[in-house]
Amino acid sequence: MTRSMLRRQWRRREARRGRVKVSGQDSLTTHTTVTTLHGGRLTLCVAAILAVGCASGEADHSGDSDVPHVELQEILRLGDSNSDGPDTFGRIGGVLLDADGRIVVADAMNHDMRVFSENGEFLYSFAREGEGPGEVRRPCCIATGPDGALWVRDVGNGRFNVYLTGESSAVYERTVLVPAEMAGARGLWAPLVFDDSARLVVVGRILTPENQMLRGHGIVDDAAQAVPTLLTRTMVTEPSDDSLAVHMVREREGGMLSVWYFYQPFGPSFVTTYAPGGDWARAVTSVPRVERYSVDGSLRHAIDVRISPVSLSDRERRISDSTLTAARTRGVEIPFSTPATKPPLAGLKFDTAGRLWVERTTADGEPREADVFDTDGNLVMRARWPRDIRLGLESWVGSDRVVGVGSGEFNEPHVVVMRMVPVQ
Repeated sequence: MTRSMLRRQWRRREARRGRVKVSGQDSLTTHTTVTTLHGGRLTLCVAAILAVGCASGEADHSGDSDVPHVELQEILRLGDSNSDGPDTFGRIGGVLLDADGRIVVADAMNHDMRVFSENGEFLYSFAREGEGPGEVRRPCCIATGPDGALWVRDVGNGRFNVYLTGESSAVYERTVLVPAEMAGARGLWAPLVFDDSARLVVVGRILTPENQMLRGHGIVDDAAQAVPTLLTRTMVTEPSDDSLAVHMVREREGGMLSVWYFYQPFGPSFVTTYAPGGDWARAVTSVPRVERYSVDGSLRHAIDVRISPVSLSDRERRISDSTLTAARTRGVEIPFSTPATKPPLAGLKFDTAGRLWVERTTADGEPREADVFDTDGNLVMRARWPRDIRLGLESWVGSDRVVGVGSGEFNEPHVVVMRMVPVQ
């Protein structure tokens, strides 16, 4: 599919959608309590980005006004819907800045990898579509491995590919398969991280002795092996459907039964994120509490934050009402309605230093905001950035640079490089 065809596809798709973009959220933190425990197919989901942190014992954040504030200011944007050049993307599956400042982009729709200079000049592409050595299908979730190589989660082929990138080309090095016990993770978009012993942490679904596929992650013994052995497995307990305002729908057409899940528009969602070293965090966005765990599943600490609710705007209310009406027109009995307020939390993201970014809900049209907590759970920074730029699974956050995913005139994806600028 040519990029001009992709542009037309974007325009048709966005015309049908009315070019709707779902907003984030805002909140005012009035009090924070930190607790540490010792010892140890239609699927509509409006997700948000969440933020919280924690520390050992009790913490007093009465001096939060002294926490440094930064603005994420755009310094470079890649993405052009008016040409068929290399900076026209189909679906961005992952981005990062490598050790030399080059911008690496995984395009999940065009099934390739592209490398740009720190100034945005296109350098080269690699990893064409296919299932052979070094080829990819729907690449996502890229990361720099402990050995400095580029790791790519090859979603469509259910594996990880490893490349050595240089100034003008990349060399395919090897492929690492997903262990059989985690076959349910082969087709998932999920974080790509390593533990403190440089072992690959496979995130996704794990087969239990009861033959259930549950959310979790496993550590493999040697990522250099083509078929690594699963050493440990850790389950991630998921919240109940009731806490997420989700409705399961069963539809039968002919002899085939279809099951899909309908989530309340602007309702709560379950969010997780993984850090370099294997730590992970989880939260339900309607509950202002974030828990941070070690890779072995032991709880490190948790933070409870009281946040003022944010009401839906008229535009957001219309979006929710029309979505619910469309479902009911289809004959689905929806047990919930449009909420009056949005969940206080929007999402979670770890940066390369292991700091936890907790994005707070903001009002429709307002910039995005996040509280940033260090590895001990101390609030160390507050960040603010433009609303159209997302810091989700596919983004990358460093010590002073951030690469997010934005959108253009027709909602086509853009790669946006930002720098952290202190606010006086």
